[in-house]
Amino acid sequence: MSLTINERITVVAVFGDKDSPLTPVHMRWNKKQYKLGKVDFYHTARDGHHTVHHFSLTDDEQSMYMKLAFNSGSLAWTLQETEACQ
Repeated sequence: MSLTINERITVVAVFGDKDSPLTPVHMRWNKKQYKLGKVDFYHTARDGHHTVHHFSLTDDEQSMYMKLAFNSGSLAWTLQETEACQ
């Protein structure tokens, strides 16, 4: 079962090219550092004048599935949901 979190987090990300414009690599949440795995799903949506980048991925150990969002206007990252991997 997924848990809705909606908390701001700190993320280290790599800016790339047109095919992969932004890739989260590490995140910090609840005083814990997570190395992030491959992005499973990516899409963008508009929030007023700003683009919000949405990512679905697991941590590198594949113990937690999560949804992250990056708002290009506020430059803020949000952990939207988490779910334990089976």
